[in-house]
Amino acid sequence: MEFLINGAALYDNGKFAEALVSFISGCESLLTKAVTESLPAQSMSDTASMAACLWQNRAATLLKLRRFSDAGKCAQHARSLNPKSDSSCIVGARAALQQGLVGPAVELFAKALEISCRQRSKTSVVVDQRSQLLRPNWSHEDVARLGY
Repeated sequence: MEFLINGAALYDNGKFAEALVSFISGCESLLTKAVTESLPAQSMSDTASMAACLWQNRAATLLKLRRFSDAGKCAQHARSLNPKSDSSCIVGARAALQQGLVGPAVELFAKALEISCRQRSKTSVVVDQRSQLLRPNWSHEDVARLGY
């Protein structure tokens, strides 16, 4: 959790390289924990959710560093850990657009909208969330609100 909070603070302050190191360290720490500890099913689920969030943040940070191919790969990994994540679809779509991959970008944006529509009952909320997710700006409060 500390890696996520520290990384978010660094990201908020425009220290993207340092934020990336924090998110990478968090992913490695979670992997070590998952491998070395016998975790109950709920803990494994929580660990996978946290890992997905860290990978999605890695992807967003890589976008800021203009490492679009790497961002796309991290977003894809985040989606594999949490297929219900609309924000990892958005980051993946942005990475694809930056690489000129319009078709995959449109597919990912559509997937994000589909996920959001399933999770939210009002389209206006979905549209508002889309505009916010296109400009990720994680703060300590955002991370705390997610329960991490």
